[in-house]
Amino acid sequence: MLNKPIYTLQEVADWAETNQVSLPTVQRGFVWRPNQIENLWDSLLRGYPVGAFVLANNGALGCEILDGQQRATAICLGFSKDTFRDSQDHIKVFIDLEKPGAEDNRKFIFRVITRSHPWGYRKSENNKTLTSDNIRKAMDLYDTTDPLITDLSHFFPFDADFPLPFHFFINEVLNYGDLDQLYTKLKTWEHWNKILNNWKSKTANADIKEEDIEAVIKQKIEVIFKAVFEMLDDETGQRIPALYMELNKFNKDEENQKEETADEIENLFVRLNSGGTQLSGEELNYSILKAHLSRETQDIIENACKVLFRPSRFITVAYRLFQQTQKSDQQSDALSMRIKPKQFQRSIAKQEQVQDFEKFLIEISTDKLYNKKTLLEYTKEVLAYDDKNNSFGLPFVIYSKIANGAPEVMFLLMFRILIKKDTFSNITVPEIELHKKALGIITLFYWFGKGENYKDHSKLLNNIWAAASRLNSQRFWSSETIERAHINKALLPFPLYFSNSNNLGIDTIVKYKITDTTNIMDKFASEVGQEYRPFLQKIIKDSDLILFAQRNFLENYFKQVQYRLEDTSVPFDWDHISPNNWIKNRNNIPKILKDWYQSNGNFRAWPYALNRMDSDNSPGHKLKPLIAKNYNNPEHFNAKKEKWETFINSNMHLISNTDEVNTKLLQWSFCDPKWGNCNISDIKKEWKPVTELIVKRNCSIIEEWYTELLIENLKGQSQFSFHDILLKSKWNLIPINNDEIDETFNSDSLVTWISNPFQIRNAKLRFYFYYFNQDFACFQENGLRFGIYEKQGDDFIIHMKDSKTEYMDAVNFTWIEKAFTLISSNKEAINSLINEVLLWLNQLNYSDIEKELLCNNLNEMIQKKYRIYS
Repeated sequence: MLNKPIYTLQEVADWAETNQVSLPTVQRGFVWRPNQIENLWDSLLRGYPVGAFVLANNGALGCEILDGQQRATAICLGFSKDTFRDSQDHIKVFIDLEKPGAEDNRKFIFRVITRSHPWGYRKSENNKTLTSDNIRKAMDLYDTTDPLITDLSHFFPFDADFPLPFHFFINEVLNYGDLDQLYTKLKTWEHWNKILNNWKSKTANADIKEEDIEAVIKQKIEVIFKAVFEMLDDETGQRIPALYMELNKFNKDEENQKEETADEIENLFVRLNSGGTQLSGEELNYSILKAHLSRETQDIIENACKVLFRPSRFITVAYRLFQQTQKSDQQSDALSMRIKPKQFQRSIAKQEQVQDFEKFLIEISTDKLYNKKTLLEYTKEVLAYDDKNNSFGLPFVIYSKIANGAPEVMFLLMFRILIKKDTFSNITVPEIELHKKALGIITLFYWFGKGENYKDHSKLLNNIWAAASRLNSQRFWSSETIERAHINKALLPFPLYFSNSNNLGIDTIVKYKITDTTNIMDKFASEVGQEYRPFLQKIIKDSDLILFAQRNFLENYFKQVQYRLEDTSVPFDWDHISPNNWIKNRNNIPKILKDWYQSNGNFRAWPYALNRMDSDNSPGHKLKPLIAKNYNNPEHFNAKKEKWETFINSNMHLISNTDEVNTKLLQWSFCDPKWGNCNISDIKKEWKPVTELIVKRNCSIIEEWYTELLIENLKGQSQFSFHDILLKSKWNLIPINNDEIDETFNSDSLVTWISNPFQIRNAKLRFYFYYFNQDFACFQENGLRFGIYEKQGDDFIIHMKDSKTEYMDAVNFTWIEKAFTLISSNKEAINSLINEVLLWLNQLNYSDIEKELLCNNLNEMIQKKYRIYS
């Protein structure tokens, strides 16, 4: 097939099975969405061109596909053939016999089902998932206890009129070309009768006479059969051109051949990525890196990543960690998790750099240095819920979202483990509390650390870097770090949960008297604090809080493989406990109910297998379904009980018999018993008890997080003032009417505090502090400056003149100063600052006697005379 200029679809479909074409190491996996597969096949069957493949000759091994992998894989799926990475086990292609509607620009309706959505997507909007109601109906149609562990051959697209496996058409055209034989084979398909009966029941088909049905169906099949025949015709059928790149011509000599070939594939891949389904920056970075890594190293990385990250995100975090381990000065952007591909390409251009980074990746992926685990395994252990060893941990959905959605937060945690050697053990009470506070900080940062504009976590990481790089584990995982995080509102201010004698908390909400005019948000902001409004607005709608509250149930119900499906991140539904249809498009519903109905208080994460047993009933009926008196028809009760018995038989680790159903449902749903007694019939009249239940459950969900992860222990001061820290009343502030001092420290100066004068030798000196910048600058890196000012004399400061010392006055040398970092207003932080200042004074080029005098004067002013901290 060397330099074959054009390929038939059948030849493309055989590439993976025959190994004639393979993927280079830079290629990612199959990432097309189902609607992209459907649209491609509609184009192919209509004879539309779909672009060219870009291939590279690989000698006796055949060719590598540099551009077009997604299209080639989609073609393999339509033929039901092996794909480059086994996607055929998780994706099936169907075609609907019915034609599209008038508003649909497709000619043929292809339908795709996946392991995560075995019922398929919507017919009219094929980029959207089915509604919860249709998924519930689909579950009854397929009659499966749990769709996510049932073989995909058990399913077909639910939202379709007459869906048939497309490969039946292709195989018949390629092998026999007989329409009658195709029809006979389709009738033997296991779902034929079910689909036929469903199609016959449709209103549009109900008038067709029974004796005419077969002719009507065969006619519809014939339309598609002819189109497939034309598409696969040897001479006039669909063809896809191929372009070839000869990489060998770029190689100057045999020694550099391998590396230069990798560079050319890498560069070409970057260029080709400008079209089609583009890679994100870090996905492209990973593809660039793979051009330089052996297949063995790639396998090590990708196997290690399965416990926590997607590989491309891991490479981003790992690269920044790698930079932190280097002895040379770091780049100015070494904290940014946004690494531009061109920048990344340049940074690993040197073979030595690539080799060092590869070695680092292998080490953190394989070395079991952390409680007999690798860095990734241990990081997951710190985060993950475990009902025996970490009952306050995070469920999979949350920690995987943090891993793949918050690189700054993951970098922070892994930096602390790798560089600062933080360890977490749940044996003693202090160890448990440290672990809880660490998870509290991580979740605070993830949920509320993107600032008011909710942009990203980069500002927050810069805020706290001084703490992250300096403090020990006890001080870092504490309110000290939270104080720094609040700078410039990178971390939203959060209130207490439990009110005390000085401050009201979130628990005050449950005491509010609910009326149809109550505005809970306004009342809370006015009573507890306007600065907490953004926090409350976000927390009552952040569904991750529900997952944390339901963590025990979710982690015991689902297997992790069910979360790792191609096109979804969750294997469950977000179910309204009080049905959404009760208020949808209805008038005269009180605003307070509408405001809170779509909040966390009325949602639960609910498995499809359980959701199929519910309907739009009252919360009491859904949460206590096995109460016989609630059913007018005994047969309905028995049918419900039978469904539950089937579920229990498959989930004995969760529930042992039907007597436990009513109690377990309340526990699994994180609902108090009052929900089980909510059997209202008219929400317009009985809106108040539903509203109260929703508001209180919202507060309970928040309380669970606050209590389990010690959030209140992390709440430090909401405003910072170095004036308060150093008791400004004890300092001589710059006198406005003192000409001598005003002339030196003029009104434009940022100098804020000046000590009383003291004398050493014939020099009169003053200590001073000032913010390098405004707005909490003393809590920023090197944001606080301390200096000595020589008020009189000419031989003290000037003797310090050297190239390493900072001076405010570069001519007369009457100042000497140094920048310091204050971590927080914590007692230990202030003492650490003073100790750093004293250490600096002891390093100055003075005699031992003069150094002692300087330190004693500072100590006297701060620790004794002013009694700051003892």
